[in-house]
Formats: sequence, C-alpha cells, structure tokens
Amino acid sequence: MRRRIEGWLREEGQFAKYLKDENANWVILANHPKNQPTTITIFNPITSPSRVVLQMVLNLAEDVRNLFKKMDRKAREALLLELRMELNRRPTEYGMIHPDGVLQQITFSYEIFEDGLNKHELFRGMREVYKSLLQGQWLLQRRLGLGFPGPGLREERGEEIGFKAEE
Repeated sequence: MRRRIEGWLREEGQFAKYLKDENANWVILANHPKNQPTTITIFNPITSPSRVVLQMVLNLAEDVRNLFKKMDRKAREALLLELRMELNRRPTEYGMIHPDGVLQQITFSYEIFEDGLNKHELFRGMREVYKSLLQGQWLLQRRLGLGFPGPGLREERGEEIGFKAEE
C-alpha cells in the first residue's frame, strides 16, 4: 500500500516526506491541496494493517482559545454543538479536544481499507478531509467574529490557515 500511495502522490507532485510514528507501520506527509502550504498525514496503523488513515489536525491559536474563554458556558456549548452538527454532514470522521468547553484542537480523518484503495479513492479522501477542515475553520471564524477568513487557526505542523494570527 505504501509504495502505491507514494507513487500516486509523486505522480501528482504532492509527496512531501516520510515521518516516523511508533503507532504506525509507515507515515507519509503529503502536500494538499497541491502547491499549498497545508499538509495531510497518511498512515497505516499498526493495529489495523489493512487500513490507511488520512488525517489533518487543526490546532486553535491562543487568541482563538481566549475568545472561547470569554464566552459563557451555554454559548460555548451551543457553538460546539453547532460545529458537531456541521461536521457530521461531512463524509469524514472528527474528534475534538475541548476541556471546559474551550476548543483546542479538531482532528479530521478518512479511512480507506486495502480492498478499496485506488488512486481515485485516495485523492477523494484527501479532498474530503481538507474540505472538512475548511468547513470547521470557516464556521469558527464566522461565529467567533474573526471574519472570513480570519486569524488564529493553525494547521498541526504550525502553518497558518487563513491570515497570520495577531500577537
């Protein structure tokens, strides 16, 4: 699977590099969308060798977390519920870290089993993960009054999504 995926990514000019992770048989970092600074992690979990997971993680910058902290508990819960409902419409999975209702991180993923893996499904999955990330980002920007697009939302590897966060 790894060689086929790497080949398809190289064909399309989206292969970035290999990474190591103790929980994965292999990990590939790919540029997606092509010629953009965002990346998607593609990995094969040790616990499920017939599965490939495509994943992007959105970490919220401290200035965005502070906006959550300023909201009352009921407003935070309402925003998180709206975000969940919106993300449930997407063909991807997601997980959120939000202690005390203060959103810190959203992980977006898409799984492909070996018997369904082909170039079309790989790139469809990459596109769907990226679109889910954008959907979550845009909803947060709109509801938190950050404009469209706005500052403060960062992709996992530290690259900015949207405009640079103001210090």
